[in-house]
Amino acid sequence: MNNPFAKPHTVSGWLLSSLCWTGACLMPWWITWMVLDNVLPKSWNSLVVIGMPLSFCVAHALIWWRAVAGGNPLIRYDEQYLPFSLTRLAARLWYTALVLGQVLCLVGLLVAGLLLLVDSPAASASSGEPFFG
Repeated sequence: MNNPFAKPHTVSGWLLSSLCWTGACLMPWWITWMVLDNVLPKSWNSLVVIGMPLSFCVAHALIWWRAVAGGNPLIRYDEQYLPFSLTRLAARLWYTALVLGQVLCLVGLLVAGLLLLVDSPAASASSGEPFFG
């Protein structure tokens, strides 16, 4: 049995590897979020608010680096030189879903950051007069 976390050289190897990397990055993050949110006292809520988005970014950067990177060249090579296979179709669908999910997470994180910036106490402490340029 090959190590699924090693660099893949086939489409089926990439599919298994990307599934393993995605699960290995997101499941501990989700479990930690659930445990910390329910176990820590509410006075430590700032730790969760600051630490979890940062760990979320690290998890998604690791997914992009280990699960997404390299998938497209392997799938394209397989499309060009080998006959159709269900494994390649599954890999292409998974690659598309993974990239779309990563982009949506990035956009969501940017929107959340923007909303936090707009709703910050510094923004509400302004003079209250409208800015007319």
